[in-house]
Amino acid sequence: MIRQIALFGFFFSFSLVMVPAAICQNEVIKKEKPRKVQSLSGRVQLGDSPEGVKGVLVEDCTPDWKAVKFLTYTDENGHFSFPDASKKQMHYLRLSFHGAHTLLIKVKIDPSGHKELSVVLFFST
Repeated sequence: MIRQIALFGFFFSFSLVMVPAAICQNEVIKKEKPRKVQSLSGRVQLGDSPEGVKGVLVEDCTPDWKAVKFLTYTDENGHFSFPDASKKQMHYLRLSFHGAHTLLIKVKIDPSGHKELSVVLFFST
């Protein structure tokens, strides 16, 4: 009986420690200032790693971020592109990846902007 109570206590304590660690909380980070780029393309990194991240979902959304107009995933080098994106309107990009915070950014296509976006996602905690 005492052994069963001790085992129960051990597993209960273990679950209290491990369950929160296993379930990451995803926060949505919204960047208010629009970014200017020459084309709706870019590269996504995760944290401090200089490598690009494969499989990031990149969605071009409506201004309220509720509906998706176009979507793509990053390639093995972390690159994405929307080659047919309108050059006359603001684009509302939502970038999401398992284990990272979701990022919302506004992008305007402008010849005076950067060649492409450079985006860093942060690990969720």
